[in-house]
Amino acid sequence: MPMKPLAYVWGALLSECCIDNIVDLAEIDVEQLLQVANDHKGEKVGAYVQLSNIYLDARRSEDALRIRKMIGCSMLEVDGKVNEFVAGDVSHSHCVQICTMLDLISTDSVQNR
Repeated sequence: MPMKPLAYVWGALLSECCIDNIVDLAEIDVEQLLQVANDHKGEKVGAYVQLSNIYLDARRSEDALRIRKMIGCSMLEVDGKVNEFVAGDVSHSHCVQICTMLDLISTDSVQNR
């Protein structure tokens, strides 16, 4: 009796697509993985992150950004201007200052425990 591949089989194939940068097959793998992953959010997010990285390696930054936005983004309003942050995006004009401030906040919260 034939069996349908489980999520870990699709995940292994997706990892191979990352190594060899096979975009077309990676898209199919992610689609199949999402169908069998049920409600395992971690598997779904991991699949999207891997696909985004494959797109970046293939110089398809618009597709990578589209996938990252599907995963989620944060928005912050400062002085009437809305700033959008997407996972892994370093294009914000104040990226260095923002990361420095987040590091300071993180360090301070750890020290105050």
